Amino acid sequence: MLETWIEDFSDRMNEAYKDMHLIDAKGVFEADDEVGEVFTQLKDITEQLSKL
Repeated sequence: MLETWIEDFSDRMNEAYKDMHLIDAKGVFEADDEVGEVFTQLKDITEQLSKL
C-alpha cells in the first residue's frame, strides 16, 4: 500500500514537473531565482522518489 502511494505520488510529481516545463516554454520562470528554485526542488523530489 505504501509502495503504491509512493509510485502514484512520484507519477504526479513527474506530471507537475512536465506541466511546469510546458507552461514555461521559454524558460523565463525556470531561470528566475525564486521560481527556478521550485523547478529544481520538484526535479530533486521526483528523482529521489524514483529511487525508492
